[in-house]
Amino acid sequence: MQLWRSRAAVTLLAVALLILHPACAGVTTEGDFRIEYPGDSIGRHTNLDKAVMSWMTDNDIYAAQLAVRQSGELIFSHAYTRTSSYSLGKTTNTFRLASVSKMLVTAAFSNLLSSGRLKGGEHVYEYIDVTEPLLSTQQPDPRAKDINSLELVEHTAGLAGEGAGDPLFEMRDIEVALGAAPLTAT
Repeated sequence: MQLWRSRAAVTLLAVALLILHPACAGVTTEGDFRIEYPGDSIGRHTNLDKAVMSWMTDNDIYAAQLAVRQSGELIFSHAYTRTSSYSLGKTTNTFRLASVSKMLVTAAFSNLLSSGRLKGGEHVYEYIDVTEPLLSTQQPDPRAKDINSLELVEHTAGLAGEGAGDPLFEMRDIEVALGAAPLTAT
């Protein structure tokens, strides 16, 4: 029962992080910015648009997205492109979240701990459903099955640092080894 509850909690977290994008989109141009949004109206949250455009200008960012949910309902989803010389940002583009997701996972983990649904020492390897190495040249680390949920949140699970061994920094090598270029999300 505990295993089922933990898996359900992980699944709910993954579903909660999804953002659904409607198929039809409107476009507004404001100065150097192209703003895409779902539907035929830019909506009433122009203060968010101004904040994002200011941040993009100040930080020399050329494409961004912002989506906001309130009580589980998507209330705002805009994509921004600064200047016409860059590829268009769309609400359906996928951006790498980098470390932004860490705070969401930590908040969810804290909530699961305080509600008693997790204890912090659950071994996590069984939840990721990895049964064999992706590449024939890989050797599974025998310590992997000992990694627990608290270690993941605290980033102390023994992963190599400075990009060594992190698939994120080895994508091109993985593409070549699999003969699959470009590498897909799967």
